[in-house]
Amino acid sequence: MQPIFFIAIIGAAIAMSVGYLGNDISLNSQSFGVGEDTLQNPVESAVLTIFIEKTYGVSTADYKDLITECSFRSTTVVLAPNTRLICKLLDAVDGNVIAEGDKIVLTSIPINTPVTIPIDNFAFENANNANNVHDIFIIVQGPPS
Repeated sequence: MQPIFFIAIIGAAIAMSVGYLGNDISLNSQSFGVGEDTLQNPVESAVLTIFIEKTYGVSTADYKDLITECSFRSTTVVLAPNTRLICKLLDAVDGNVIAEGDKIVLTSIPINTPVTIPIDNFAFENANNANNVHDIFIIVQGPPS
């Protein structure tokens, strides 16, 4: 029994590496639970655009560039109704989420149709300041089955 089990592990590792080489977006799951299932990427290729709004303080020299929205569009698949899109802004220090927004699409979204995700949840005041943001993550959660 041990040799068969060992070969199965090698086969799974080879299959995963080939799959990851072919995809632009990797699939990660956490706390999947008991049992097995096949996980599918809801999208394989996408374009992300961020909207930055300049705000002024007391003078025009005192301004902040705030990331107010993410715009997501799938370039290969139609987004199904009830797909949830989450845009997370991370800091450079620890990779912590400092601001985010999410949107559930209510209808099918055609290929190359932008969906705007407002950034409206902040860990602290001006967390969405472009100077505070190091990475931006988009999470596409397929509709519940």
